Amino acid sequence: MPQSPHFSTPVSLLLAPPAAAIDEFVRRYQTWIESVAGCSLADAIIFEFHLPFDHLALTDIFGDLPVDSRSISYIAALRPVITKWEIPPETPPRIELCMSRNRAAGVAAGKFGWDPHWRDTPLALWPKGCANALIFAMVPYNPHKDGVGPTSHSVLVVNRQEMPAVLRMLEAIEPPKRISMMAGRDVLLPPDGYCWDSLVLNADLDQFVRRDFESFFQREDWFRRHNLPYRRGYLFYGPPGNGKTSAARIMACHPAVRAFGIDFRARSESPYSPDQLSDLFESAAAQAPSLVILEDIDKVGAGEPEEMRQAINGLLSCMDGLSTEDGVIIVATANNLAPLSSALVKRPGRFDRVAQFPTPTADLRQRYLAHLSAGTIDGVASAEASMAMDRFSYAQIRETYILAGQFAFDRADDPTAADLVQAARQIRREGRRMHVNGHGAAVGFSVGEDQPQPPLLAPCAGV
Repeated sequence: MPQSPHFSTPVSLLLAPPAAAIDEFVRRYQTWIESVAGCSLADAIIFEFHLPFDHLALTDIFGDLPVDSRSISYIAALRPVITKWEIPPETPPRIELCMSRNRAAGVAAGKFGWDPHWRDTPLALWPKGCANALIFAMVPYNPHKDGVGPTSHSVLVVNRQEMPAVLRMLEAIEPPKRISMMAGRDVLLPPDGYCWDSLVLNADLDQFVRRDFESFFQREDWFRRHNLPYRRGYLFYGPPGNGKTSAARIMACHPAVRAFGIDFRARSESPYSPDQLSDLFESAAAQAPSLVILEDIDKVGAGEPEEMRQAINGLLSCMDGLSTEDGVIIVATANNLAPLSSALVKRPGRFDRVAQFPTPTADLRQRYLAHLSAGTIDGVASAEASMAMDRFSYAQIRETYILAGQFAFDRADDPTAADLVQAARQIRREGRRMHVNGHGAAVGFSVGEDQPQPPLLAPCAGV
């Protein structure tokens, strides 16, 4: 039996590069697109742009059926600016459907809710003030490189005459906060994530990092007046679990920035290519003010010396290329500075602030316990527990608090100082056992008591 043309086209799309896939997809629906857009394709503009316009259709299609609210979270932003939507005639919507729970009222109280995801079907949407529709589509294709499987490009087809009105409408919609990861799944950020109070910093770090970062957005005129490039670079280093990544994510949540990320730990044996690095840095420069997070930069090119050299040279080239770009902030994290090239760390202009995130002092441990417990642990109990957690990282303190909570749960009571001390001793024993058996590196409290601690803040270069 001959195969229907309707089903033969997607095969060619999956085997096409993005530009060819978009062109073929649009032409497949050309007659319908021209009718709802009010113009020929020659008089339209195709934007590669993503907003979850499908949330409108999903909300209406599911109606009163139970839906996980997280899967249609953008409906409140879209409903005021879109009057109606439709799909091509005789074309069923393609929806990937998962089972989930609506946790708006809490996890335990969460009731069943479907988790729908819109797929290939194009969607016509009529913005307020526009006579014609814009067309939203997620075009499938397969890049066939770097081990990446089938993916999609989000596009908008817009009548050229109505482009100004459409762009004004898009300007009024705040896109979801996310970190666009290179060769990986994007990291969604909470809308209220820009909150430094969620991170317990000592006074020096607060001044050296937080206040410096916030003042950067207030001093553009100062940079220009002194003929300095309006950019900033931060390098956070120290043992795992002491807030480096948490600080970087808080910075990514700043309402002014678009965030991008590279996780070198995930590609330590096959470094990212120079082209991949260049594309990401160019995107960051084009969308400034922007933030580029270089996670675990001490893993750059770990493995073969030649691969490490090429990876570091590629990264240096990208960073130097940004030296004349305005509004780009680089935040790098590292557990250990030793593997890094001195050209990467010490050259002025690459990192303006080099700050150590050390294991917390007794006072900071006590403050963090108070933060974790939301004030349910009194000062005497937190002080006693803090002493039992000497040389613990913040991550280990949190683990201790969770374990103490498990002890208290059996009594249906609040965690006590005795619970925290017992939990700290248990975690310390486990940590020492792993260290002795060679299962983990000597970090945090497992570092020898006689090993000197590095200075809190390294000298900074630049402004």
